[in-house]
Amino acid sequence: MTMSHHTAVNDEEILSGFRSLHEAIAVGFGKMNERLDGIDRRLDGMDARFNDVDGRFNKVYERFGSLEAAFRSEIAGLEHRMLRRFDAVDRRFDDVDRRLDGLERRRGPKRS
Repeated sequence: MTMSHHTAVNDEEILSGFRSLHEAIAVGFGKMNERLDGIDRRLDGMDARFNDVDGRFNKVYERFGSLEAAFRSEIAGLEHRMLRRFDAVDRRFDDVDRRLDGLERRRGPKRS
């Protein structure tokens, strides 16, 4: 009987140990879950901030695109005006060349 009594006590101690272990595991996992939930909340906050920054970047990119298009249009206009002016100056040089040619023909061959 002594043996069965010790066995019963040992079984009870073993079961008690398992219950304590089970409780410790549950508490440990509960704390881990709380920490993981905290990390998850922080990641959600970072994700929201990233989305805000990404949205601002897209707005700036769109504004830059609009500004670039306006500058291209303005530059194209300036380029067109400059080409017209160069053409006008070129025509003036052509006119001066023709006049000089006429003067040289009237004057005759060069004398040394």
